[in-house]
Amino acid sequence: MLLFAAGAAAQDFRITHGPYLCDMTDDGVTVVWTTSAPALSWVEVAPADGRSFYAEEHPRYYETVAGRRQARKTLHTVRLRGLEPGTAYCYRIFSREVREWPHYDNVAYGAVASSNVFRRKPYTFRTFPESGAECRFLVLNDIHGQADLMGKLLGAAEFDRTGFVAFNGDMSSSVESREQLFADYIDTAVECFASETPILFNRGNHETRGVHADLLPEYFPKGEGTFYA
Repeated sequence: MLLFAAGAAAQDFRITHGPYLCDMTDDGVTVVWTTSAPALSWVEVAPADGRSFYAEEHPRYYETVAGRRQARKTLHTVRLRGLEPGTAYCYRIFSREVREWPHYDNVAYGAVASSNVFRRKPYTFRTFPESGAECRFLVLNDIHGQADLMGKLLGAAEFDRTGFVAFNGDMSSSVESREQLFADYIDTAVECFASETPILFNRGNHETRGVHADLLPEYFPKGEGTFYA
């Protein structure tokens, strides 16, 4: 019974939403996802040059604040820095469950959840070019939580030829909770494109409404700190 309970607890820890990309630049991008429990999370990145992702170890990027790795969060925002402009990369996400942290550095870690390598290849993306180039992009606004409609609108898009997708305001009618944000449009974005084509988020007037509105910047972090025009 004890073994069964331990196994069930390990299986319960999982990635619940994402990953999706935002704040793309010519030398970096931010990867965002959520987990079912607090975790230490990281991203492994490699050039998408045709070699197997698993042939060698790759750099790990962690979310850090003031030099300290974040390990008590369920919303993970990891910035990949120092990348080459206009270059294709592949990546995987990892989260290691924090089961207990009673004091000091006495941390008890649990299971590791990661993007599933058995169902799909590692995710890929291409950084923005360093200087002027032709750009194709897609703009969505006034979705107001109609995720099914959004999916239909995106059905004809050619994301392999799209540099980014702009969310140009009022993607929700108000911002009431994390789960509502994902149900309204983020989960659909992940399903259609956002794990590999970045989101450019611009706040609308409806994104200023609701009890969770003050936390909206955490879901679309930007280096300069603002996500509205």
